[in-house]
Amino acid sequence: MRDFLAALIVGMAITAFLMLVVIPAAVAVEAPACVIKRDLDGRIHRSERVRRHFQRLNPCPSNGRTAGACPGYVKDHVIPLCACGSDSVGNLQWSDRRESLEKDREELRLCEEIKHGKIPAYTDRADLCRVLAPLQWPLLTKDLCDGNRHATGNN
Repeated sequence: MRDFLAALIVGMAITAFLMLVVIPAAVAVEAPACVIKRDLDGRIHRSERVRRHFQRLNPCPSNGRTAGACPGYVKDHVIPLCACGSDSVGNLQWSDRRESLEKDREELRLCEEIKHGKIPAYTDRADLCRVLAPLQWPLLTKDLCDGNRHATGNN
C-alpha cells in the first residue's frame, strides 16, 4: 500500500510540474498573439452581423436610429483588429466621421509596425496603451487609453 501511495504522489508531482511549468512554457512559445481572419482579398474580416447588433444596442448619435445610416458617424473598433482587437459589439464605438479618418491613418501606421514586428500585437488593452504612449498617436491613444467618447457596447 505504501508503494502505491508513493507512486501516486510521485505521479501527481510529475503531472503538476508538467501542467504548471512545461506545458505553459511550450504554449507561450508556439502560440501566436492572435489570429486575424482575412477575406479572399487579404482584408481583415469584419462581421456585418456584429455591426448591426451594435447599432441596435447603441442608436446613432445624430438621429437615434437603431438601423440604417448614421450621418456624420461611423462604427469604429476601439482596439484595431490588426492589434488583436475583437470584431465584437464590446469593441465598437461611434466615431465622428472626420476624426475617424485621422484615427485610421494612425491605425495604419500601427498595423504596419505590428506587421513588420516593430510592435507586438497585444490582446491586453493596458499593455497596448503602454506601448503606444510614447509614439505620439493622439487619436488612437485617446480612444484606447483615455476612455471612449461615445456609447459603446460592453467595453
